[in-house]
Amino acid sequence: MITPRQTRLYRAEDLRSFQRIIRHRARQTGVWRAQNCAVIVPSAAAADELRRTLENHHLQTNASSDRALCLPQLLTRAGWYDAMHARLPEPPRRLSELEREVLVSAAARDVAKDVEPPFRLRAGLLLEMLALYDDLRRRGSSVDAFERLLTRELERDAEGDRGAERLLRQTKFLAAAFRGYEASRDRSGAVDEYALRAQLLETAPVRPLRHIVVTVGERSVDPAGLWPADLELLTRLPLVEEIDIVATRATIAAGLLDRLEKFMPGFEEAELGADVDDAVDHASRPVLVAAPAGGPISVSRDREDELSLVARAIKTAGGSDLERRAVVFKGPLPYVYLARDVFADAGVPYQTFDALPLAAEPYAAALDLVFEFVSSNFTREPVVALLGSPHFSFEAEGAPLRRSDIAAFNRALSDEGYFGGADRLRAFAATGKWKAAKAAASAADELRALTGAERPSVQLAALLAFLEAHDRIPPPGDPLRDRHLRARGAVLAAVHGLRRAHQYLDDTPVELDGVASMIRRWIEGQTFAPRAGAGGVHLLDAQAARYGEFDEVFLVGLVEGEWPQRSSKSIFYPASLLSQLDWPDSRVALVGERAAFQDLVGLARRLVHLSTFELEHDAIIGPSVFLEDVDRLGLRTVVPDASPAHRMFVHEALTSEPIAAAAVEGEAAAWLGLRTGRSEAAAAQFHGAAASYRPAAYSVSSLERYLQCPFRFFSERVLHLEEDPEDEATLNPKELGIFVHEVFQKF
Repeated sequence: MITPRQTRLYRAEDLRSFQRIIRHRARQTGVWRAQNCAVIVPSAAAADELRRTLENHHLQTNASSDRALCLPQLLTRAGWYDAMHARLPEPPRRLSELEREVLVSAAARDVAKDVEPPFRLRAGLLLEMLALYDDLRRRGSSVDAFERLLTRELERDAEGDRGAERLLRQTKFLAAAFRGYEASRDRSGAVDEYALRAQLLETAPVRPLRHIVVTVGERSVDPAGLWPADLELLTRLPLVEEIDIVATRATIAAGLLDRLEKFMPGFEEAELGADVDDAVDHASRPVLVAAPAGGPISVSRDREDELSLVARAIKTAGGSDLERRAVVFKGPLPYVYLARDVFADAGVPYQTFDALPLAAEPYAAALDLVFEFVSSNFTREPVVALLGSPHFSFEAEGAPLRRSDIAAFNRALSDEGYFGGADRLRAFAATGKWKAAKAAASAADELRALTGAERPSVQLAALLAFLEAHDRIPPPGDPLRDRHLRARGAVLAAVHGLRRAHQYLDDTPVELDGVASMIRRWIEGQTFAPRAGAGGVHLLDAQAARYGEFDEVFLVGLVEGEWPQRSSKSIFYPASLLSQLDWPDSRVALVGERAAFQDLVGLARRLVHLSTFELEHDAIIGPSVFLEDVDRLGLRTVVPDASPAHRMFVHEALTSEPIAAAAVEGEAAAWLGLRTGRSEAAAAQFHGAAASYRPAAYSVSSLERYLQCPFRFFSERVLHLEEDPEDEATLNPKELGIFVHEVFQKF
């Protein structure tokens, strides 16, 4: 059932015009129309930024008595599907991503019983199979078309080419696994994205989205854009009346126009009428601020130095309009984490909007400690790491385990030549000498279900019970409490969801590695949004920045590998084969990213700064190839006046003379008072007499160690601290050398 609709393409000269068109097309006159209008944006951070832009512009252009604003729904692609699903008369249950992974794994194992797979069915490859299936369906291909096209291409060379023969067997296996997945999905009564899309085309919604404004490109041009199947859905979705596609001229010229003509034929081009109160002056391009050392690009040592230069520039400029300034990066990590130290040290307020990877959270790493504890067969280092983790608490004899208990047990395991095994761990506990041994043996018993092949639901139930029993949650008032609880909630929800999926869909016994890999991969693909700050400089990614209004923009991290991003390639097929299935050329994506970069350079109303760095993890990294285009953009360049050296950061206030005590407060101020109130080092009481000194004999290796690191020499020879032991069946070369040295010294 296809209903008539009007599809328009709006060409924006730049991002300021892009925002103006969105404001006009998304403007609604009532609550009902606003609820039935959707604006599709690339990310949740972009939705936040666009919402702020719409609200600020509305407040600035309307009288105080007429400031009510009805916002449309600002949705990501996933949110758009959620909204359409919720508006069906009887919405079917949707499969979660974890449930889909369980179904694919089960389908692949079933096919492998009859057809020998061309590769080992590891958890990582099974998830790549699901990603390939998603790519196929989102590009409008069916499983039958996938098998037919690739089989026809490969059969010509299969007899004399072992590579082609292997790819042919792989194609038949993958096609059979994909059909098995679809059959299992249909039997479950639930729908995935593709079954939902078919139902949306067949069933009229109760409350349709009548007006859809698309502000992202097509997937081959825009990495956050809509897929070909989404564009086809837009052309056929029942009861849609208007579709507006908004893009800059640079993006349209980069290939978007060709893709729209292919997948959405019949659209018309439109322009906004003149609006004196909302005009965009395209001639007023931002001024490019040159680097202090000259040249249009600022070059720093690393990312931290790069942010320090940004903070220094913001503080030097002064002013209270921090909301009108933005630091724009390709990806939030590590800039969001670095800003906590650099911007806080400089006293620059900031706010973040980007979702961060869940895998970067400490609690996700703590889950890996549990997996390593079991999969290593309880060897010494994983045992000590789990017992000493700040995210877990363990007790022995009714009292919490102390660090000294763990250290003593660690030394005992090394001295006794312990190389793992639950039985030996219980034997250590039975002696009663070490409290930590009892806690470790108890933990091994609690996780016994994870040590062999077992039903995944049983393994995950044991894991959940262990986490619930030993979680150490930060107390109320701890600044890390909220963040810990959010990350913990996300991880536990994933484990609960995977357990239910296995219970209802496939509970075939497996080893822990398979379940652990699935959890790890799910965590790697998830994000959460620990938004920081309520005002100040905006820290946001390049996709979200397109929707914000700023006077000054700092584009940072302009290095190769990020601007542009490295294109991902299929691990199953070469690009020449996938081109049969409408896989785009990587060069198209490069042209699209170049256009997006050029748009961002012109985003600011007054000033733009471009920044790169030279070192990443002590490795030299080159600047972005996009920087070669800067001279051709026609921006006027200004060299900032040389400002006198001022102390901008707290560490500068404390390390330079005279010390500025006003730079710190609270506990830091109390510490500084003690530090500055101490006696002068030249005072007589610090220069008294000492008893006679008996010279000691030093080995050559001791002198070498002193020259390499005086503190290490002090720790070993004066404090007599021992290094963390290593598990060796005999004396390792270092221990043997120390033993021989001691023999010679005593001799």
